[in-house]
Amino acid sequence: MEKKGTSVFSNSLIWFGAGVSIAEILTGTYFAPLGFGKAMAAILLGHLIGGLMMFAAGMIGGREKKSAMETVKMSFGSKGSLLFAALNVLQLVGWTAIMIYDGALAANGILKTGAWVWAVVIGVLIIAWILIGLTNLGKVNTVAMLALFVLTLVLFKVIFFGANGAEALVSGDLSFGAAVELAVAMPLSWLPLISDYTREAEKPFAATLSSVIVYSIVSVFMYMIGMGAAIYTGETDIAQIMVKAGFGIVGLLIIVFSTVTTTFLDAYSAGVSAVSISKKIPEKWAAVVVTIIGTIAAIVYPMDNITDFLYLIGSVFAPMIAVQIADYFILKKADAAKISFQVRNLIVWLIGFILYRALMHVDTPVGNTLPDMVITIIICLIVEKAAQAMEENNSKVNIRKLTVAALFAAVAVVGSLFSFPVFGAKCTPVQHLVNILCAVLVGPWWGLAAAFIASLIRNLLGIGTLLAFPGSMCGALLSGLLYRYLKKLPFAYVGEVFGTGIIGGMLSYPIAALLMNSDTAALFTYVVPFLISTCGGTIIAIIVTLPLKKSGLLDKMKQQLNA
Repeated sequence: MEKKGTSVFSNSLIWFGAGVSIAEILTGTYFAPLGFGKAMAAILLGHLIGGLMMFAAGMIGGREKKSAMETVKMSFGSKGSLLFAALNVLQLVGWTAIMIYDGALAANGILKTGAWVWAVVIGVLIIAWILIGLTNLGKVNTVAMLALFVLTLVLFKVIFFGANGAEALVSGDLSFGAAVELAVAMPLSWLPLISDYTREAEKPFAATLSSVIVYSIVSVFMYMIGMGAAIYTGETDIAQIMVKAGFGIVGLLIIVFSTVTTTFLDAYSAGVSAVSISKKIPEKWAAVVVTIIGTIAAIVYPMDNITDFLYLIGSVFAPMIAVQIADYFILKKADAAKISFQVRNLIVWLIGFILYRALMHVDTPVGNTLPDMVITIIICLIVEKAAQAMEENNSKVNIRKLTVAALFAAVAVVGSLFSFPVFGAKCTPVQHLVNILCAVLVGPWWGLAAAFIASLIRNLLGIGTLLAFPGSMCGALLSGLLYRYLKKLPFAYVGEVFGTGIIGGMLSYPIAALLMNSDTAALFTYVVPFLISTCGGTIIAIIVTLPLKKSGLLDKMKQQLNA
């Protein structure tokens, strides 16, 4: 007997439950410094941007009858998608813990029995929701949603019509662009989940559209309650507003059931994503385990400010869906599910991730997500068209070397955060280790490209200066050239030390004086600190490469990359 799909109404009801959330109300309180008019404009614009992305993600899953993480395989490959599946499980565990924490804290504000008690109660109810099952919720979910809707209307009346109507002075510094991004953040956090529900819909288009519209309306309403509470009552603790309004048990029901119906979606989708990592993992029981872990985390760890968590989600999943949109709707390809890695799309995603983190330092009227997605889509289209042109011209780029160079650039960026003192100077050896590894494995030009990309990313992220360019690129190029033509490891080491320490150190002087307005810079100012860092990295490289050379592994790795 064929399994019956979920109805448009059932999908709408699920996403109504997703929108009724304490976390969304609390996020709404952050908008108060803008005042009611600007805050509402930011909330509406953010939900429009986020809603369009949700619709695109939901339609891919609905059309293909695949879960969110299964659709990711279509653009990133069967193994490439595991990165996003693992990150999605982690963010869902995080969300589960955050939602239980917020719900328990608010419930305890009304009926003081201990926040940990309420965390356990909410966790047990979520597990019950999971065991009932998505298609069997039926009347239970309907009754819960109708009750929550009525109770949130009462809360709305208390906030907007029970106050004196005057705006309270709310301290804080929030730009309009940052507010838009906070409004985008919630629908964006649902991106990796919506296909888990639209895949089972009888009418994918109608179910996706209604899900997004219902969620957006309810989410805007929740944001407005939080924002209104902060502006008109001066109170950001929703539980205290309920106590003052005399809600008592009614307020408690709002908190507990809104937390359960929303967090159920997080835990359920964590189970679905876990299955995409391994078919041996039982979906429902994985969701139960996630709920138990989230409950324990909610009891043990404080989770009062989630803005950094929201931005991290955005930086991972905004470029991911941008690549999927370009791949599925524009290029009409999305045919990578049968290969292990779609390297081009993974590199484009990495660029989009870095761009998002860089845009966090730039205030735009539309936030970070929209410009990041537009640029990522354009890059994806350009890369694909360039790849097609190269194939038509029978040209070949060594994809393996490209991938290794990109990975080394990422290692250099992360490694730039690691340093230790040497003779009063700071030694940051990882970039110089990477330079030598690139020289030996991929050659001077790929090494130069990796050093440039790493320096650019560090500057965009605010963890490096313009001196990163001469401090990495000179050593990478000279090390690679000497190794290419002289074929001996010691020449790679010498090239790195001389290129970075002497040439790079001296070239840093005009950059510091002319572009960084340094009054203290001189020709040899940077030579000593650069030499200390490059010597540290070269010593590590010697320790790594000499055993590989003696064992023959180094030559085998080079053969594989050149194959």
